Formats: sequence, structure tokens, C-alpha cells
Amino acid sequence: MRFHPWVFSGAIAQVVGNPAEGDIVGVFSQGGDFLAYGHYQIGSIAVRVLSFAGEDVLSPDFWRNMIARALKVRIAVGLSGAVPEHESPALEPVEASVPEPVEGPTLTNCYRL
Repeated sequence: MRFHPWVFSGAIAQVVGNPAEGDIVGVFSQGGDFLAYGHYQIGSIAVRVLSFAGEDVLSPDFWRNMIARALKVRIAVGLSGAVPEHESPALEPVEASVPEPVEGPTLTNCYRL
């Protein structure tokens, strides 16, 4: 495995179940070994990888850590919105909701990076 941040549809031997666009799915080798978690998409790029580590990608801590890491990178390279003297809506909070979730919270706080 080369740890690419995506999985092409042609590299998938079998899809178990019927994932919808945007669902978080697990990616496994033909031998059943865990490879990654990612967002499922219909098209040539079938999975956009979130984590290779097997961590709980539905956990608020996972997303806090990802946002903190992304912010550190933005600050390090001087992108707008990461430092006070640059005005940008990059860190403006936005809300996203799921119309009828199967289970779990109905509201998620998201940040544009």
C-alpha cells in the first residue's frame, strides 16, 4: 500500500452493502486486513481517505485533531485566515445538518479550511 489519499473504483474488487455518496466506509485488503477509512463516492475516485490508522473517524476528537493539524499547516505557510492580519472567512464557523440521520447527532459544527 502506498498510502494515497484516494482509492480508484477500478482498484475495488467488491463493495459490501450499498453505501451512499458521502458515507464513511472501511477499506480492506482481499485478505481482510484493514487499510483505511474514507468517504465513499460514485465515480472514478471511489474513496477519499480520512485515516489509515483505524482510529474512530466519527469521533469529535478525530475532527478536532484534523482541524488543529490543518490550521498549523496554514499558519506555517502563511495562508489567509490563519494569521490575524489576513482577513478571510476561512475560519468562519458553518453549520451542517443531516435531514434524517439513522443514529447519532443531527447537527455538526464544521469549519471551512
